[in-house]
Amino acid sequence: RDWERLSLPALLVRGGRSRELRERIAGEMRRRNPRARFVEFAGVGHNIPLLAPGLLARALRESWDAAGT
Repeated sequence: RDWERLSLPALLVRGGRSRELRERIAGEMRRRNPRARFVEFAGVGHNIPLLAPGLLARALRESWDAAGT
């Protein structure tokens, strides 16, 4: 329920090869909180900060820019 009520800017990121955050679950999270931005990194596993720090940094910057922070 907390995820559904979250109204501040939020970014949901998923590694396209993640086994921990499955595509179906990420889709359900997007449906339950359409206010959150969503980014998926194709070919990346679950540990995005370790496996794709540059992609994550860019997604965070873009999200912050879009939120006006």
